[in-house]
Amino acid sequence: MSSDNAAPRWEVRDVLDLRRAQQKGAAHRAMKAADKQEAEEAAVEPAAEEHATQEAAAAERAAKLTGAIAAAWSPVLGLDVVKLLQLLPKETVSKLMQVQAALSPDEQADAMQILRRHDAEGLLDLMGVFDAASIEESAGFLQRLIADWRTARAAGAKPPTSGGDGGGTGGGGSTAP
Repeated sequence: MSSDNAAPRWEVRDVLDLRRAQQKGAAHRAMKAADKQEAEEAAVEPAAEEHATQEAAAAERAAKLTGAIAAAWSPVLGLDVVKLLQLLPKETVSKLMQVQAALSPDEQADAMQILRRHDAEGLLDLMGVFDAASIEESAGFLQRLIADWRTARAAGAKPPTSGGDGGGTGGGGSTAP
């Protein structure tokens, strides 16, 4: 009997209290999980809306670039740079001016020649790439493009005029008056 006396005695009331405590704990955990799920869903909704807004803004920006280039480019005359600058979004024009300022006067003149020789599709590609790059990246890229263009001219080869390599991106930026 001494072993029976050493063991704690459980009464029905204690068992019921323990059971209620377990139920309360489970209910509390379930409520916390539901709150957490609601918070996660609430966080996902604005993120999805923000992503959709960003995609819509990018599509609108691409449409503006396409429209500006289409209006400023002619298969016969090439690119009307002044008209293009009037039609481009202000942020793009500002960036073009900053890139132009990073170039020497000789580089600016060559960049203008490169820009005028691109076709409309190539210009659109170049402007898109240019828009995505930083000012420093754009200026560096444009300087490399100018060096390649000068080398091709010196060798007597026809300088590249299509946007296939994305090389004219900076050319568009540095040719602003």
